[in-house]
Amino acid sequence: MLNKRGSVAVWVGVSLPGLIMATALPIVIGSWEAARARLQRTADVSALAGMINFKITNDGLDARTEAEKMARLNHIERVTAESVSGIVDGANHAITVTVSLVQPVLFLRRINGQTSFTISAEATAELLSGEAPPHGQPDLRHAELVK
Repeated sequence: MLNKRGSVAVWVGVSLPGLIMATALPIVIGSWEAARARLQRTADVSALAGMINFKITNDGLDARTEAEKMARLNHIERVTAESVSGIVDGANHAITVTVSLVQPVLFLRRINGQTSFTISAEATAELLSGEAPPHGQPDLRHAELVK
């Protein structure tokens, strides 16, 4: 009769790395998605902060600085803000904010040697001209432009 003692231990040892990777992959992808959502929220609020500043000061440079400052307050160091023409009307003033974050790669580094990758998000806020807004709200339109 063939001795089968220890065969389960061999199968567990052989399949354990695959099971660990299958368990870890959804966790890693979930953390990437959480970082992307956080970046998008930061880009949104930064663009709106810059546009509110522009509405008050009518200074594009100051508005871009305020947008970048808002992103840094949200612990994002890689941020660019630029004045662009409006989306709804080309004559309107708008600010586009792009934020990015370098995310470390944990267990995939063993597979492809990559140690990190960059996640980016972009948002644009436009100051609309025309009639007065209802209820004294700022006359802002926000449009996400994710690339």
